[in-house]
Amino acid sequence: METYFGTYAYDTLRVVEFPDSEGTYATAFANNLHLSEIRFVSNPGNDNDKIDLAYYVSSHELIHHWWGSTFIPARAKGASMLTESITEYFSLKTYERFYGNARARDFLRLQHKRYWRGHNNESGMEPPLYLVESPQQYVSYGKGTVVLHALSRIIGEETFNQILSDFYHAHKEAHPPYPTSLDFIHHLRNVLPDSLTAYVHEQFMAVNYFENEITDARLTASQDDYELEVNLKASKWGLDPSDREKQPQALEVDDWMEIGFYDEQDQLLETSWVKVASGNSFLTFTLKEKVARVQLDPHLLLLEKDREDNEWLLE
Repeated sequence: METYFGTYAYDTLRVVEFPDSEGTYATAFANNLHLSEIRFVSNPGNDNDKIDLAYYVSSHELIHHWWGSTFIPARAKGASMLTESITEYFSLKTYERFYGNARARDFLRLQHKRYWRGHNNESGMEPPLYLVESPQQYVSYGKGTVVLHALSRIIGEETFNQILSDFYHAHKEAHPPYPTSLDFIHHLRNVLPDSLTAYVHEQFMAVNYFENEITDARLTASQDDYELEVNLKASKWGLDPSDREKQPQALEVDDWMEIGFYDEQDQLLETSWVKVASGNSFLTFTLKEKVARVQLDPHLLLLEKDREDNEWLLE
């Protein structure tokens, strides 16, 4: 964090545990991180056991020293995107550096589950990310983490972190008017290539999701390599804020998607990006090594209701 956002303001950092009877929350005051004791307890029947809660929550609260304390957004819709979403994104990256890619994917899977749980239980109209409010944590934490992670994957983590750094330093310790989520989107549009303008709009300013499926895959060996044929079915849906019935509307798919190829030890060998249209796509890949499994969206970049049919085991 210090590389991009400046030196931590204190020489020491303390983690203060308080009893569950006082609450289950976590927060930061100056160089004190206050965590409920529940954050140090594992529940064998809970998905949170797949991640180190104490490490994750402490990291999250520490990152708020920069995003939420030094950088303060305007008190408006979308403020949580500039504090919680960005903080949660860096929590994911910190977790990845400490525990590795596999454990970080567990973290990201929980964010997907968090989003869909809130999405399915939403009694009102789900806002796009740039209009999220504090109570809608399934959007700010869940969707926000996925969206920022995806953008960093597409343009490169170093490039994306530098974009965040430039925005932070332009607005830290600012006086009114304070920055808004629209300021951040304008910043993205100014620095990203035009080819990503539509992508930024869909991710930040719309409520869309995919329903994709690998319907068949066949591997053929030749003398020097392998040919893999993959049949993929893709659809995209969007919610119209003016529709009180909240009926998803079919959208045209014209998106780049990542395909992952795994060996018999389930190690990722390589990935390939393909342009996918609505309906059925028939894709062919030439590979140097034998593949045992093919996976659509191996890095969890897409918001999708059912991911179980995104893979195919090859004989």
